[in-house]
Amino acid sequence: MNHTLIWLVVLVGVLSVPGSAVFAASCSTWNWQSDGVYWRTCVNDDGSQQCYQATDESGSNAREVPC
Repeated sequence: MNHTLIWLVVLVGVLSVPGSAVFAASCSTWNWQSDGVYWRTCVNDDGSQQCYQATDESGSNAREVPC
């Protein structure tokens, strides 16, 4: 493989990472609640929120719930 092709592959890889991160929501960590479930809030780029409940801190059985 020549150096130009290697640099092109590296450049495409580097540029693809930030582009995919721009569209991802910013989410909090899973927080334990007193009723035994875990809660997470996500904020989208447009400012809208989504809230989720799960059965453990890794997000198992997550489902969207009203915020």
